[in-house]
Amino acid sequence: MKKGMLLFVFFACLFGACQEDEHGISVQPNEGLKVTGKSGESTRTSIGDDYSILWNSSDAIALFSDKALAETNDADRNVTNIKYTLASGENNVSATFTVADNVTYTGKYKWGASGVHRFYAYYPYREGADATAVLTRVPATLSNNQVQEAANSSAHIGATDFMYASLSLDGGTVGTYIDQTLDFSFRHAFVLLEFTVTNSTAAPIALETVKLDGNGQTIAGDYTFDIITSTLTAGKTIDASGNMIDGVKRTVVQLSMKEPVTLAVGASTTVYMMIAPTNFTASPATITVGTTGGVQTFSGNADLLAGKRYTKTLDLTTLTPAVVDYTKGALVLMEGNMSNETGTLCHISPDGVMTPDIYYRANGEHMGNVAQDLFINDGKIYIITQNGSRNDGVGMFVVADAKTMEKVVAYEADEFTPALSWPTHIAVTGGYAFIRDNNGVYSFNLATKTIQFIEGTKGVIKNRMAVAGNKVFAAAGKSLHVLEPGRTDIVHTLTMDANISGLRKSADGKLWVSVVSNPAVMMKIDPADYSILKSNELGSYKIGAGWGAVPAFAAFGDNVYFTNGSTTIYRHDFTSGTTEQLLNITGKIADAAMNYNSLGVDPETGEVYMATIKGYGQDYKINHVSVWNFNAAEPLKATYAGYFRFPAGVYFPAEFK
Repeated sequence: MKKGMLLFVFFACLFGACQEDEHGISVQPNEGLKVTGKSGESTRTSIGDDYSILWNSSDAIALFSDKALAETNDADRNVTNIKYTLASGENNVSATFTVADNVTYTGKYKWGASGVHRFYAYYPYREGADATAVLTRVPATLSNNQVQEAANSSAHIGATDFMYASLSLDGGTVGTYIDQTLDFSFRHAFVLLEFTVTNSTAAPIALETVKLDGNGQTIAGDYTFDIITSTLTAGKTIDASGNMIDGVKRTVVQLSMKEPVTLAVGASTTVYMMIAPTNFTASPATITVGTTGGVQTFSGNADLLAGKRYTKTLDLTTLTPAVVDYTKGALVLMEGNMSNETGTLCHISPDGVMTPDIYYRANGEHMGNVAQDLFINDGKIYIITQNGSRNDGVGMFVVADAKTMEKVVAYEADEFTPALSWPTHIAVTGGYAFIRDNNGVYSFNLATKTIQFIEGTKGVIKNRMAVAGNKVFAAAGKSLHVLEPGRTDIVHTLTMDANISGLRKSADGKLWVSVVSNPAVMMKIDPADYSILKSNELGSYKIGAGWGAVPAFAAFGDNVYFTNGSTTIYRHDFTSGTTEQLLNITGKIADAAMNYNSLGVDPETGEVYMATIKGYGQDYKINHVSVWNFNAAEPLKATYAGYFRFPAGVYFPAEFK
């Protein structure tokens, strides 16, 4: 990503008047593309006083024209979203870009039809924006979840930027090379906000978040940019045919510090946020600063214009307790790296704001090492981890308030007799926690703190148990065991034709069961009498869980979504008995190479959540949670990246009701 922005502006208290500036860029059509910044030191990697550009090796821009032709190795083509990547000049203000597809394109251009030729460019390059023969609109996305690496760092801004440029040339002889230099000036489509946060309270605090609420106005999400009129349209994106369709609108943007920034009394730090151009003169925006000592709100009521930077000092004087409610939205549990990390828990609110590591933010301590599973019951969240206090984790079994995430109690491994051996899953009902480990399932009395092994449960698979009708259902190969609170034996066992790959409670209180027979089967069972209410064969489709430790499916109503352990999402209509392939998410998210303990479906919206990593080794740090709405013209609703190190699963508090 671009590591900075060339913006010479006047400082003003948000939301005062500022000056817009441009980026210089030169194109030599018969040689390649050369990009030139205006000033700055080559050692800078973020926004400095002169707001200089420093380019990164992964940067890419796009070039197109209404009439010019691109020379290829076979025939000339329209200049439509041709990708250029950095060739030299990383971490410098000047850089040379070359055509990315040098097998197809030579990097040279010719005059097309007679008359004035218009040329356009934008940053960052986006796949799929070349849907039409003569491009007039391009999609842009502004995340409402922005993460700052450290105090005073602006390195994250480049990832949220969108720049555009255009110019016109009088045409030349058709078919001959364009031997002129194209001197572009890039402009910014979005608004840069710079907040100086000062601790004027009586005690040290740590800055966690700055949130801007547009009070109903769209300030982030999907946009389309008309390259001819330079018009930005909110809440729209582009489909595969180049048509403008409905996208996502966000009214709240949250800037999270990657790690809380400690502020001594009187100390300040600077944070950077990007939003869309918005007029707040009639309806002020609300800015909420979140710290370890509480929150304080501010307001701003000016017209924020594209391409400008605005500054505001947020002087913290009176902090009030933060009001949080993690029982709404989604929770993503992460194992973390066993060697040097602990488990973490992220929250995604109904309005799309992601808050990382919410257990740590509530308690100032980390949960256990290699988090595996969680369950919500009676207002509390129960989290089981594999290695407990390793890497300074708080314990193997953690109980917290489900709404605030404040710790109630934590148990270490040596507090259990008999000892647990690498516990992996948990279910809670009737005052008992059912914990699955390498030996089977244990019943833990939450009142007396005593634990007992449930005889006959050896072989219960490493996958979630389900609670329906105050009973716990656990799969063991072909067997479906029924367990009850207060008992240390198996109450009942159902035997399937093949191994079970997943269990979940259905929205109507019954039990979903997937079976990897041939053909695969999806069934619904009545937990009261264990009768099979309905069973559907899936034809040629498979519904395995692979190596994952989560159910092979998730459901919304009678729509059952599954992946067979892959990155391809399928949907089975349990009412009609039909099954369809929806999409492979790698077509939208290139680095989403490995399905990691997915998927989940929001029981209130029907949106599908997928957790992925790029791969093992250091590639686990390249990770995403993506949100999909398959009833929309553009199904990809949101992506969140960077915090999901070895996901253990996606959960929804609403599914535990």
